[in-house]
Amino acid sequence: MKILITMLLLLALGARAEVVTASTVGHVVAFTNDQSHSVWTPSALLFSREPTEPVELAVYRYGNEQQVLLGRVSATATNLTWLPRARYVFGTGSSLVVVSSVSNFTVQLHRGPFHD
Repeated sequence: MKILITMLLLLALGARAEVVTASTVGHVVAFTNDQSHSVWTPSALLFSREPTEPVELAVYRYGNEQQVLLGRVSATATNLTWLPRARYVFGTGSSLVVVSSVSNFTVQLHRGPFHD
């Protein structure tokens, strides 16, 4: 499974993907598209934390005054990967938000430009 995920991430990088990493001591990380005339789509999200307790993790899309749940999981693992099942579009002003029941975690977002 790790080989498959690595291959998918390498393909995303070859397709002009960008990798953005954020860490927090709180429970929320947000990646906001604040560039005018820019649209991107996530290809993968990697979540890592120190082993403490089980985690409940949710991924949301905020935009156009709406909140949409993209994924949710309860797990005991310290490293989780979310691969979107659809192409989610993040235009100017929209955000990909990760909410965790535990604090102090790191999220790595792999995203690329959106093309029709």
